[in-house]
Amino acid sequence: MTELQELMLEAVFVKTGGRDENPEIAKLCADIAEEYFTSKVQILCWLEFPKNRPEKYGKYWVYRKGCDKVHTETWNGTGWAYNANDITHFTTIQRPKG
Repeated sequence: MTELQELMLEAVFVKTGGRDENPEIAKLCADIAEEYFTSKVQILCWLEFPKNRPEKYGKYWVYRKGCDKVHTETWNGTGWAYNANDITHFTTIQRPKG
């Protein structure tokens, strides 16, 4: 069982009042909840900058350490459009599923 499945199962047990009521139904509900959750949620994989660099021009989520902010920034193919000295991590922006 994955960690996410265990968390979902625990959430279902809390919602239904405990592990002893009907564990088969709770397990089924947790599996359905996990499938829904993974289909709707984007898991971000942050890459360290400047150790890694975006492969192509576009908008990315960036983390600026100096002000502890996460926001979008444009990679122009050779560098960031703004705040280049403050950016320590970036990740791609993906459109929502479904």
